[in-house]
Amino acid sequence: MNECPPSRSQLKRESLALQDLAERLSGLPPEEIRVLDLPAEIIEALLEAEAMKKRSGFRRHIRYIGGLLRRIDASHISEALERREDMNRRRTAFFQQAEQWRDRLLGEDESVLAEILGAFPAADVQRLRQLARNARREKEKGNPPRSGRELFRTLHRMIETDQ
Repeated sequence: MNECPPSRSQLKRESLALQDLAERLSGLPPEEIRVLDLPAEIIEALLEAEAMKKRSGFRRHIRYIGGLLRRIDASHISEALERREDMNRRRTAFFQQAEQWRDRLLGEDESVLAEILGAFPAADVQRLRQLARNARREKEKGNPPRSGRELFRTLHRMIETDQ
């Protein structure tokens, strides 16, 4: 059973995947980079990449970081990034759902209350109605949208705590 070494094409695909990982890592805030279980040399290179983003050497530096990543098992790093990106997608979805419900409540769509109650049986319908009514009044009078913001925060908290 003689196994063949990886082909040049396979090596190139792996190299490009590590460069892609390096680029995704370089987009993280410095605090999150430091928390990852990475060798100090890679952390330092990633922090340098942030400063180089607008300069011509950025691509070359990303290839360098890809080479450093080749020396370690980067699968756990990729998985951590996937979890982080999934969490960000879920947060965005929660935010968008809260925005949609708020907009529908402000548009006097009473059917949304039944939808909210279906999803969150413990929701305080009276409070939601009151906030929506106050937000509509504020809008009519040209006042700052204090109640509209509070309505959004209330909806967003309901969605986030349920998940």
